Amino acid sequence: MDEREAMLCLKDTEGKTPSEIGEAVDVLYRKHGTYDKVAEHVPPSRSFLSARHHIFQLPQGIRRKVDEGQLGLTQAEHICKLTDERSRWLLAVIAVEKDLRANECENVVNIVLKQGQPIEDALATVTGVRFDEISPPVLLLPIRVDFWFTLSKVAWEQGADWQDLCYELIKRGIDVDLLDAATRLEEIAKSFRQAGKRFAEDVKE
Repeated sequence: MDEREAMLCLKDTEGKTPSEIGEAVDVLYRKHGTYDKVAEHVPPSRSFLSARHHIFQLPQGIRRKVDEGQLGLTQAEHICKLTDERSRWLLAVIAVEKDLRANECENVVNIVLKQGQPIEDALATVTGVRFDEISPPVLLLPIRVDFWFTLSKVAWEQGADWQDLCYELIKRGIDVDLLDAATRLEEIAKSFRQAGKRFAEDVKE
């Protein structure tokens, strides 16, 4: 997106996704250096520009959920306040899958930032989700919450929900030749291994 396109986007934000608006703000912010200066050239307020820009800086998989309306703008704004990417992912996934309200997201963030508690403890306090317990069954197979989180994160990064990802693999295994299905499964398995390795490293830290 160039400067002209960014200006046009912000002059009429109706029908634009949060990511499109955030990208437009990013273009003009890089040019002018502050939100106050950007606000001098476009209708939206400084606070609007700042909020959308922060959401634009979230991982693409989380932004996609915001664009699709599965994750509300207010929830996303609270997620932006968390300082590390893993905490942002955890709260985003739980917020979508457990349908957390904005005030619940805010409470989780406050516990993390003001009381210094780990994100897992904050989520357990506010939502009851515990990472050492078994989650609801997935395809009739009980899995731990930490693995379910990893599964959701991989799916989001590929533009899907974890349920859709599982069913797609099953369907492809039935309807498509075995070589094609095996290739797809190997790609997903590789993503799982990488995500699992990152998750394990985060836990050690």
